Amino acid sequence: MYRLFVAIDLPGSVRAQLADLGRELDGVRLVPPDQLHLTLRFIGNADDECFQRIKDSLATVTSPPFTLALAGVGCFPSPRRPRVIWAGITPNERLTLLQRAVEKAVAAAGIPPEERPFCPHITLARLKEAIPEGFPAFQSRHGGLSAEPFTVEEFLLYSSTLTAGSALHRREASYRLTG
Repeated sequence: MYRLFVAIDLPGSVRAQLADLGRELDGVRLVPPDQLHLTLRFIGNADDECFQRIKDSLATVTSPPFTLALAGVGCFPSPRRPRVIWAGITPNERLTLLQRAVEKAVAAAGIPPEERPFCPHITLARLKEAIPEGFPAFQSRHGGLSAEPFTVEEFLLYSSTLTAGSALHRREASYRLTG
């Protein structure tokens, strides 16, 4: 059984910047720098047959490479009760088109459509309890977060294994963007 998601990896320089940013927060569970990514579609559990259908269907996705840039920090579900602290992505039509193509490919493999709207972000940390002390100041300080834009040349299919307190991600397939 696989626990799957489709994502875009980040360049090392962006990972390092986001990891440094996360270290400013106390009382949170940071995402390890090597696991920072932008999720295009969380799929969930899939058996071997379903995994192969998804893998094959994603190979039909076409998109040219494009550029992304970070844009600020925020939290889900609300500033009063945050559970996830994230870095945002500047709105990008090519990213939206890629995400829609991934969604169609996953649906063609028999996975029910995602009902929530796509909200591109990179999870930096998770919280179990109250707002960490200093979060409002952190958000104010980094609301204008930006980094050197980076080119997206591929997307990936990952499996995720849950362990005590974290998840281990493994690349199952990569798909080059061409055109």
